[in-house]
Amino acid sequence: MPVPVDARTGDSGGGDSSMDSTVSDVATIDVASGDAGDGGDGATMDRGPCGDGGACANDSRCVGGRCVPWARGEFDTMCTRTISPGPLRPSLQCSWSGPSEPETDPAPTFRNVLHTPIVANLGIRYDVDSPPRPSIIFIADGGYTERSTGRRCNGVGVLRVIDGATCREQGGAFALEDRLNSPVTPAVGDIDNDGTPEIIAALTDGGLAAFRVVPGMRTLQRVWRSRAIGGGADTHTSDQCTWGSIALHDLDNDGRSEIIFEGVVYDSTGQAISRIPGWINYITTSAMPVIADVDLDDEPELVTAGGTYRWDRATRAFVLESYWAGPGTPSGGYVGVADFGNFAGTAGDAPGRPEVAVVTLTGGGTFVRLQTIAGAIVREISPPPGTINPSTMMPRAQVGGPPTIADFDGDGQPDVGSAFASHYTVFSFAGATPRILWAMRSQDESSARTGSSVFDFNGDGRAEVVYSDECFSRVYDGRTGGVVFSQPRFSSTWTENDIVADVDGDGSAEIVSPSSGPCRTDTYCPDFDPIFTAIRCDRTGDCAGGECVEGYCRCERNDQCGDNAACTTPPMGVPGAQRVCRTIHRGASCQTGIRVYRDARDRWVPTRPIWNQHAYAITNVTDEGRIPMTSAVRRNWATAGLNNFMQNESRDPSRVPGADVTAARLSAVCEMSGTTRLRADVCNRGRVLLDRNIEVIFRLRGDGRELCRLRTNEPIAPGICTPVECVAPIPARGVFEAVVNPDQTLGECRLDNNVADGEAFCIG
Repeated sequence: MPVPVDARTGDSGGGDSSMDSTVSDVATIDVASGDAGDGGDGATMDRGPCGDGGACANDSRCVGGRCVPWARGEFDTMCTRTISPGPLRPSLQCSWSGPSEPETDPAPTFRNVLHTPIVANLGIRYDVDSPPRPSIIFIADGGYTERSTGRRCNGVGVLRVIDGATCREQGGAFALEDRLNSPVTPAVGDIDNDGTPEIIAALTDGGLAAFRVVPGMRTLQRVWRSRAIGGGADTHTSDQCTWGSIALHDLDNDGRSEIIFEGVVYDSTGQAISRIPGWINYITTSAMPVIADVDLDDEPELVTAGGTYRWDRATRAFVLESYWAGPGTPSGGYVGVADFGNFAGTAGDAPGRPEVAVVTLTGGGTFVRLQTIAGAIVREISPPPGTINPSTMMPRAQVGGPPTIADFDGDGQPDVGSAFASHYTVFSFAGATPRILWAMRSQDESSARTGSSVFDFNGDGRAEVVYSDECFSRVYDGRTGGVVFSQPRFSSTWTENDIVADVDGDGSAEIVSPSSGPCRTDTYCPDFDPIFTAIRCDRTGDCAGGECVEGYCRCERNDQCGDNAACTTPPMGVPGAQRVCRTIHRGASCQTGIRVYRDARDRWVPTRPIWNQHAYAITNVTDEGRIPMTSAVRRNWATAGLNNFMQNESRDPSRVPGADVTAARLSAVCEMSGTTRLRADVCNRGRVLLDRNIEVIFRLRGDGRELCRLRTNEPIAPGICTPVECVAPIPARGVFEAVVNPDQTLGECRLDNNVADGEAFCIG
């Protein structure tokens, strides 16, 4: 029955006498339980019989047919969910566009990201109640304006680490002697087998440096600075403009990783131990070192376009394999390794051996080819011609970026994708004659060699492409090339690429996208993405505003399209005449730094919580960041479900660790103005850390009208509750409800326990 409250005196008429001491002439009623709130400690209180399927409201669980409140710190250790993949509906999870406190940050203007970001769990905890979860690691460049002495080009940055779920800053290395070569992709892994991952990055004044998180401190500590062969100062690449990357592999099979960077091999202490013979560094062909046991002799090989090199444990150096028969130099193009079939009788081919996919610019043009590990070319094809250069009236050189390898069309055979100056193109090598599976226009006339990645987001056996050109970040359907997601960005482009990993430890994949500049305000980029039709939807709830009609978000005004989209007439291919929402090249997403995208309904299949280097192939690092011994490395091309390159692993979508968010302790505070201050706790009873921005609505039962909608401000660890409140423009009369996750955008193991309710009545 109603609980009367006299808001003039604060007297509850013999009922609960709890008061909000910060508000005069106000009384508080816990309408869920009739008391002042048990703080999560009332686990023995019986709140009545369980509903259908064991449903319980007010932060309680079904025990023996009765609803019993959770105790403080308790959560469901068996909470799992099954992901039911659906259409791609990416939404922004978080972003970093510069330091949150620039006035105290040691490098406030260092915010551009020119390379591929990497992801690993560095052991950083949000708080004492939270388990450590993955971090995003990157070098923030100072606008490509700073140059170290002796170098021919700019590109100087500082190392930063941010939380993968919230993009909050976790640490950095800011000393002047730790300035880094910002276009070079760093690597992360436990190189010395001590249980703690190290971050390896290239210094601007030469050589490498290793960094480690300092526990409890928002800083990164330099562990060592590399030393040249013989022990002197290491000046390797100090006078070069390199856009390459660092790779980690245990070449000696001793449990400690070697480090490979631009033709030099280092040990786990930073000592340079050998040079790769014949290595030539050019800005146009800076290599992404690819290492695997390609000839099945239980020793690792370095695979390049111009040579296959075996690791000699005695001399601790790479030596050209005796079976190599092809021409060229080690840095003659970008490569990836996979098994494309049987090419019997061709030099270097044998059962179980992979082939090498090469994207190369030669004197005769750009080619994508398959070659054996001995260098014998078995297939070759050219990309579509580039756009016309108005000064010469000839097609521009396409060049081509590092390849991706995956089954894009679901035929069971690996395909090759690469980004060129004017097209992203996927090539099929199934059959005797290679062909272009699809080619979609893009814009990358600055470097024409940007990287990309792939992932099977919906688990249908066909990998989608994740690629960002100078103007837009996109996800392409792997079978047709149709763009299913687009967001504005700007980059002068190096060899960077977006990556896919579980960056927040919630069991689902996320996209991490780097950007090196804000949107250009001139005509360099088109206003609307020319190859993205409009924002798709399954239902009206998928749209920021307006309604879902014939699979598209329809609108009348720009504010119905959300961030980075505008309401405009439908382009060709979209049914109907009603206006639609299209991605536009402006807005908050087109900025410097890092953006993390998740599925709007947590439907992307699970993946690994790591992407540790540019040349990523799943089997070269464990989930925890350990670099496996050579003898323990699985051959990617021979592992069921893999045979890919630059594609993260799609994992079983059943029994994923789940979230379970509940509402508790709903209270009404009657105020003299005739309004009501509504309060409730949002509790985490699942197995994963809940990030901020969990939605909560308050409403009056029977009315259906939302009184207010708000979001949580802080992450919530399992077993922990956090309060939310708002002021409703009505007096506290009737039954109120607090509903968490009302639109079900968070994937939960239970959805029938998200309500707290109760009845209250204020007099006066």
